[in-house]
Amino acid sequence: MHKDRKYMEFQDVYREDTVKTYKEWLRVQGQLDDISAYDNHRNQIDLLNSSQDSNPTPPLNLPSHAQREKTQGNNSQKRKARGTLKGLAASHKRSKQGSQKLKVEFSRIGGVAGENTRTFIDEIVLFTRKKAPLIGVRTWRDIHEDVKKSIASNIMNKWDLENNEENRKKIWTIANERYKGWRSTLSATYRAYTTDDERMRHKPEELDIVEWHYLVMYFGSEEFQRISNKNSRNRHNRKINHVTGSKSFSQLSYEKRDPLTGDEPNDLDLFMMTHTKNGDGTSQESRDVYDNASNKLSERETNGDIIIISDVEQNHIFQVAYKETTNCKSTKIHANGYMAKYPTRRQLLSEEYQFRVRQDATLMEAFAKLQE
Repeated sequence: MHKDRKYMEFQDVYREDTVKTYKEWLRVQGQLDDISAYDNHRNQIDLLNSSQDSNPTPPLNLPSHAQREKTQGNNSQKRKARGTLKGLAASHKRSKQGSQKLKVEFSRIGGVAGENTRTFIDEIVLFTRKKAPLIGVRTWRDIHEDVKKSIASNIMNKWDLENNEENRKKIWTIANERYKGWRSTLSATYRAYTTDDERMRHKPEELDIVEWHYLVMYFGSEEFQRISNKNSRNRHNRKINHVTGSKSFSQLSYEKRDPLTGDEPNDLDLFMMTHTKNGDGTSQESRDVYDNASNKLSERETNGDIIIISDVEQNHIFQVAYKETTNCKSTKIHANGYMAKYPTRRQLLSEEYQFRVRQDATLMEAFAKLQE
């Protein structure tokens, strides 16, 4: 089915509907009973393991981001866990604050930041996994606009966000990234086992058995394997890696605001925070980027009568240095996180005005000292 691209023929747009349609297609093909038997077999194994106080043997060489069998229990009794219930934190916060809509903030580089960051992203994940299908699509681009609009609408109804296109795009950008990560985790789970029979016996708990069957067939297709191998090579060749762990660049930038002005770090300072340890770059490439950008800024400061270089110009110098050092031809903003985008003309004018105010203040302060 995947080989001749028939998987694109399903016309349903929401996840629940695609599952129903694919089940009916499998029933007509005479395959549904055999596939459902894996689910029945797994349930029997779970009951047997629970009664014998034993756990399934994990596969060897399990990828770091593949899903693992989750168990929990009390004393000698263990049972299969249900996993993290996303959305409970948001409900608790709404109840505690006595407000149906929680506030969310965004950093200067575009990403969500502040105390409700994790809760906001978790709710986007919740609605994305509930509505976005895994059957009949390959990437976020394939998902129907109605589904994307529904996800954004659900988030807008629960968060203190102005209902406009800019905020909808922010929600979709996060949903896109998390949906991609979800499919990547499922792909890693597929790779954790050597046969389709083993894979079907280790269905991720949040999927219907027919969804997992569809993905097992797709992940094993020549088309997917070719794309996956290419992406793996690209990741292996990447020389510049950050050291922030799971914390986003936006959250770190937000936390490192100037306590007096509220300004967030510029691109060069943020790069140093995210790509160095104890002041030293994590790779030669990281050190080269930092040194090149620093040298360009020093040259700019020594040439001309400028006392202060605006953040806009400093950021531009860093981006030029990054591309020059890495020979990168991409037009995206680098070392700012996946939600970064170029500022609008209005934002640039506002930043330029604020810069001029600060520069005037600096000149007045210098003049006052000369008068003393």
